[in-house]
Amino acid sequence: MERDSCVGFSEENVFFEITIMSPQKITAILASPRYDADGDMKITASDLLEGTTVPARGMQLIRLADGTIAIDPTGEAKVNDDIEAAPLLSAASGDATPTNWAAVAGSTYLGLLSAGYLDGEGNYVEQLKLVERIGSGATATYRAHLFLPTLDPESGAPTAFTTIAGTSETLALADVLQFELLSGEDFNADNLIGEAVTAVLASPRLDASGDGRITATDITEFDKPDGTVGTAAAKGIQLVRL
Repeated sequence: MERDSCVGFSEENVFFEITIMSPQKITAILASPRYDADGDMKITASDLLEGTTVPARGMQLIRLADGTIAIDPTGEAKVNDDIEAAPLLSAASGDATPTNWAAVAGSTYLGLLSAGYLDGEGNYVEQLKLVERIGSGATATYRAHLFLPTLDPESGAPTAFTTIAGTSETLALADVLQFELLSGEDFNADNLIGEAVTAVLASPRLDASGDGRITATDITEFDKPDGTVGTAAAKGIQLVRL
């Protein structure tokens, strides 16, 4: 799965550029979802940073040495690394002076989704949604915090992201899984992108050769993660249970 520049990704494996002048040491990683690098809708040992043996990850939520919560846009930073990071801020209203955003005790942060848009002049404006889970298991609830950027006047790159208190969005698990499909990241750590299929209820074979019969030659080809081409029995539309 290639990262698309229209949602804030770039060919350099960086989600967006930032303009911060004072690097700080990372003291904790608060969210670090795995990324489906090969596009097979699963998280496996083959989902690595290109040319390395390092697992590919999405944008990370990190804590810096001064206690600030910030974003690692590369997905590659580790605890004790020095990093230039765009901080997350919070304001009581749109006119209030922002303060450092604080993580909520007892919540788990699953990942960050780019939710940008094109402004009236056709410029891409970066926005972020931070996905939060409260509780666990069948009783877990979810919400998203929307962060808007403060832009450097010269480079146009974000220097910080600010959320307005009280504007979080309640999510269902289905929304979180939809975010996985948009980002290619495994927010709920089930090693799948999107919702898992628990049963196939109907799976008719397809006459791929068009000879009016179903034989061993009725196959379909697909690209395998290792770059080779695989084959499988051709099938029609399937009925599945999620």
